Amino acid sequence: MQIIHPKISLYRVRTLSDNFSATFDFVRENFKMWFVGNLYLLLPLCLIQGYAMNTFIGDVLGMSENSAAYSPFSASDGILIRMGVSYIAILLFATIGDALTISLCYAMMKYYDEHDERLKGVTLTDLKPMIIAYLKKVAKATLAFLGIFILLAAVVGLLIFALGEVSLFFIAIIFLASMVITVPIALFYPIYIFEEIKIIPALKRSLHLGFPHFFSILGFVIVISLLSNILQSFISAPWYIMYMLKVFFTVSNETGNFTTSALYSFGFYLTSVLMSLGIYLSASFTLMGLGYVYGSIAEESDAISVDKDIENFAEPSAEDKEIDNFDNLI
Repeated sequence: MQIIHPKISLYRVRTLSDNFSATFDFVRENFKMWFVGNLYLLLPLCLIQGYAMNTFIGDVLGMSENSAAYSPFSASDGILIRMGVSYIAILLFATIGDALTISLCYAMMKYYDEHDERLKGVTLTDLKPMIIAYLKKVAKATLAFLGIFILLAAVVGLLIFALGEVSLFFIAIIFLASMVITVPIALFYPIYIFEEIKIIPALKRSLHLGFPHFFSILGFVIVISLLSNILQSFISAPWYIMYMLKVFFTVSNETGNFTTSALYSFGFYLTSVLMSLGIYLSASFTLMGLGYVYGSIAEESDAISVDKDIENFAEPSAEDKEIDNFDNLI
C-alpha cells in the first residue's frame, strides 16, 4: 500500500506537541515492524526473566509464610543463594532487555530517516548490522555509567567516613545535582547513537544541548512516562492481580488453596512474561520520543538538516544519473 502522508523527519524543529505527534505517528506507520521486532528480540528474554522474577517472588513469599523458621539469620543457605541468583538474573536480563530496546528503536528511526522508502519492506535481517553496532555502543555506555556510579558511591562512602554527620549536607548536594543532570542526560543515547561521537563527548553534548531546553525535556519525559505507565499498567494488571491473590492466601495461612496449584503457577508465569514484554514495549515510546526531542533540539542548535542538504546537493540525483547515461541507453 502506498504511503501518502509526509515522511517524519528526525531533524526538524518541533514544539512539544509535535514531538508527541511524531512519536506516535512513527509507531503507527511502522507498527508491524516495531511489534514483531520486539517480539522476536525480547520475547525469548522475557521467558527467562519472568521465570527469574517469579522464583524470587516465590522465595520471598515462602520466607514470609514461614517467618518463624526462615529469617535473614536462620534461612537455609540454599534459599538465600537462590534468591540472590534470581535477583542478579533479573537485573542482568533487564539490562540486556533495555539495550535491545534502545538498539531496535534507534535502528528503526535511523534507517527510516536515511532512506526514501522509509521502512517499507524492511526486515530485521536488514536492520541486523545496525542493531548489533548499537548494542556494542550501548554495552560500552552501560559499563561507563556503572563505573561512574561506583565512583560516586566511593565518594559518598569516603564523605560519610571522613565527615560523619556533616557529610549529609554534601551527600544531599550530590543527590540533587545528580537529579538535575539526569534531565539533559536523557539525550545521551540519541546523541551517542545517531551521531559519530564517543561516550565522553556525547555526555558533554547532551549537557550542552539539554540544559537550555531543560524544562521542555522534563515536561516531555513526565508526560510520555505517564502515558507509557498507563499502557504498562494495563499489560501488568493480570500479574498484579494474581500476585495479590497469592499474597493474600499466603498471609492468611490457608493451605490447599488454588494459588498452590500447577495451573495457577503456570498462569502466574505467563502473566510475568507478558508484564516483562509490556515494560519494554512501553519503554520504547519514551526512547523514540526522546529521539525526536533530540532531533528537534539538534536542528534548532546546529541546523543538521541544512548541512545534510548541502552534502547531498553535490551528489547527482537518480534523474541526473539517467541523463548522464543517456547515450548508453540508446
